[in-house]
Amino acid sequence: MKLLTKYYETLGGKVLPLDKFRLFIDLAEPISASGDIGLDNISESDRDGIIAAAEKIFDNPYPLTLASDFIRFWRDGNRSIFEGFYFTRRNMLLTFALAEAIERKNRFTDRVMDGIMLICDEYDWVIPAHIDHRYALNPCFYHKHNNLDLFSAMTGATLALVTTLLRGELDATAHEIRERVIYELHERICAPFMERDLGWMGFAGNAVNNWNPWIVSNVLLTAALTEADGEYRESLTLRAIKMVDNFINGYHTDGGCDEGPSYWGAAGASLFDVLELLYDLTDGYVDIFGEELIRRMGEYEADFNISGSYYINFADCPAHVRPDFRMIARYGRRVGSPRLTAFGTSSLAKYARPGFSGNHWQLYRTLKNLVEPPYETGEYKPARQCWYDGICVAIERETDEYDKGFFVAAKGGHNAESHNHNDVGNFIVYHDGKPVLLDVGVGAYTKKTFSSDRYKIWSMCSDYHNLPTVNGITQRAGKNFHAEDIAYDKAGHSLSLDISKAYPDEAGLVSLCRRVSLDDGVVTVSDDVKLKAEGEVCFTLMCARGVDLSQSGVIKFDGGIELCYSPNLTAELDEGFDVSAEDDSIKNNWKELTISRVLLRSKEFTEDKFEVKLRKV
Repeated sequence: MKLLTKYYETLGGKVLPLDKFRLFIDLAEPISASGDIGLDNISESDRDGIIAAAEKIFDNPYPLTLASDFIRFWRDGNRSIFEGFYFTRRNMLLTFALAEAIERKNRFTDRVMDGIMLICDEYDWVIPAHIDHRYALNPCFYHKHNNLDLFSAMTGATLALVTTLLRGELDATAHEIRERVIYELHERICAPFMERDLGWMGFAGNAVNNWNPWIVSNVLLTAALTEADGEYRESLTLRAIKMVDNFINGYHTDGGCDEGPSYWGAAGASLFDVLELLYDLTDGYVDIFGEELIRRMGEYEADFNISGSYYINFADCPAHVRPDFRMIARYGRRVGSPRLTAFGTSSLAKYARPGFSGNHWQLYRTLKNLVEPPYETGEYKPARQCWYDGICVAIERETDEYDKGFFVAAKGGHNAESHNHNDVGNFIVYHDGKPVLLDVGVGAYTKKTFSSDRYKIWSMCSDYHNLPTVNGITQRAGKNFHAEDIAYDKAGHSLSLDISKAYPDEAGLVSLCRRVSLDDGVVTVSDDVKLKAEGEVCFTLMCARGVDLSQSGVIKFDGGIELCYSPNLTAELDEGFDVSAEDDSIKNNWKELTISRVLLRSKEFTEDKFEVKLRKV
């Protein structure tokens, strides 16, 4: 549902002019576009951390971004080399700028000036992996800035914020610096935002993902701090409102993010950034913080936390997620969710990392985190049960303590979800906050990841999830490959679904009805399988602990967990699977664990039932 339509016809005259605009109007000390700074609320530890971070890199040269690195994405698919240099530049600039804004001694001003001009001179702010496919064999090294991606928008917001915070220092050095920045921001950011209907905007009626609010949040910040034309500001703000309404419209009422809890920081959380910016830009006129959907979109992140940094990691989500807990606490406050606020404050108290991270991804969020007064720590208990019917994910806990008892999550859905893996019917099991049966997650992004070869990557495929392979056939990608007859039974602590339609016809399935439950300290997964003709099934178990298969019918896991399987199955260890040799990113995510792949094979049959039970012994 769209929540912002009421503002389409009523925004006229509500957008503040540049000289009246202030950031963070809900706080005691807003920041104005004229350079008046309200940084007194930054804690001593944050101030010291920022200055220490700037001092540490003070003598480091800004990295070169070479054309030969730029075109590596087209040559060999490598995107990390160029992006490493690209992001380091921006991180250094932000760190120096914040340090100077706090200290006001001109110690870091030249380093800021150098960074600004280097970035202004870059031939493109859009990273190679995001450049239009038409340039795939001939990258565009010309100043024709008609595209807009995540990181060009982020770059624009960085330059806009830096030149606002240090307006006096930069003008005293050379006023042409800010003039150059304002010119580049209009040409590279605002103009394509206003003049092109790009896919991530959603104006063609297509589904959109995190690109939409993430880009809009940074473009809005850029325009709010630099665009002086009042009519243009209003038109840009209205266009932004319509764009993010397209994003909101793609959400089910449960608020679930099908991109996963890692991308939530750029999806639901970026929408929250946009809503805060719209509130600032209109002096509080645009305000939908009271909408239930907005609240549920925030509470999703709390519900998907398993324990510590472990989150439910279906699709392209890493094993460990480290959300912005300051922002989460603020999100809870603004939408009236004490539960979400308590999740943010309690997690911040337990898991806050020392030092300054220099987050340049979401600049509005970064600065507001620094100046917002601290919250009192609240007590948070995770929900025992959750059912997200929109994204078809069921969550069951044995207790309301993070580190006690079993945790189970299972999914249905379809195989065309955002950042999709072929994983309809997949489930994960944790015990005492540690994984037992896992989803390996996603490896390092390469050119192959977002291409027609995506499902040649092993970690994207159903036979490397906790799923059956039927007659040697795995699940296929596409919305037509989906779950049916989905039923969540709250009283029975179970999710039931038929996943046969997730497989192509050649699998020979009539039905494959899976039921996942957690009841009385026992996790049960049962599969009723009916085939068109005699065949066999092989069930994959992605195991997160050392396993002992020496006893027929039982798999013993390190840590005293036992899995009993049906007598019509035989177990074998996939000796050829070695996650440490597969992908460095996945290996690093699970480095503290022994990951193995166990296969439970059936004999030939036409109709049979298979079951596994996990319990603590």
